[in-house]
Amino acid sequence: MYYFKCRIMRFAFILVSVLICTQISIAQFSVSAKYSANTYPEWSDLVSQYSPEGGEFLGNGIEYGLAYWFRLKNKRVEFYPEVSYQKLTGTASSFLDEDVNYEVNALFFHLNTQFYTLDFDGDCNCPTFSKDGAMFSKGFFVGLSPGIAYLKEKITSPEFAQDGIDKTTIAPSLGAYIGLDVGINDLITISPFLRINTVLGANWEDFVQSSWGLQPNPDEHSKIISIQPGLRIAIRPDYLREQRGWR
Repeated sequence: MYYFKCRIMRFAFILVSVLICTQISIAQFSVSAKYSANTYPEWSDLVSQYSPEGGEFLGNGIEYGLAYWFRLKNKRVEFYPEVSYQKLTGTASSFLDEDVNYEVNALFFHLNTQFYTLDFDGDCNCPTFSKDGAMFSKGFFVGLSPGIAYLKEKITSPEFAQDGIDKTTIAPSLGAYIGLDVGINDLITISPFLRINTVLGANWEDFVQSSWGLQPNPDEHSKIISIQPGLRIAIRPDYLREQRGWR
C-alpha cells in the first residue's frame, strides 16, 4: 500500500509539472506564497508527554506553489492544480544538554477548485481586469482544495539518532479558502486569500524512540492543521495573445 501511494504521489507531481512546463507559454499559470501557521496536535502531545522539558517542536513556515489554470466553459468554476513545497524545523529537549532536532520537507499536490459565488453564471473567459462590473462581485471566490501530502521527516537526537533518522509518509489533505481576484491588467491578476488546510493522519514512525530512546509504542499519527494567509499571482499570456494577435 505504501509503495502504491508513493507511485501515485510521484505520478501526480510529474503530471502537474509537465503540464505547467508545456503550457506555460500558451495558458494561465500562477505562483503563490502562503504563510503557514501550523499546529500538530498529536505530535505536540507526544513531545509534552515524553520530552523532559518540552520544546518548540515544529514551527511555522512559508509554502511556495506553482499552478496551472483551467475552467468550466459556461460557469465560473476554475481549477488550479498546484504543486507546492514547505520546509519546517523545530526542537525538543532531550535527556542530555543538547536538543532533539526535527525537520520536515513537505511536498503537496492540491487540486484547488474555486467558485465565484457572486458571478457564478458569468461566461467571460478573460481576466478580472477585463470584466465589466464591480471588482468584488466579479472577483470574490470560495474554494476547496483536496490533495496529497508527501512528508520527508528527519530526527537528529544527541543520544539516539546522532546521524539523523529519515522517514517518509504520504497522507491525504483537505483545505478550504476564500479570496479576491484583483486585476492589475489583462496579463496579471493578484489574489490575496485565506486558507485553512488539514493533513489527515500523517505518520511519523518511531517518533518517540528516535527522539528519546523510549519504546512505549504510542500512536504516532497526527493531523497537521494550517492557517494560511497568502498571495497568488496569476499570468494570462494566452489572453493577450488572443487580443493582440501574438504568434
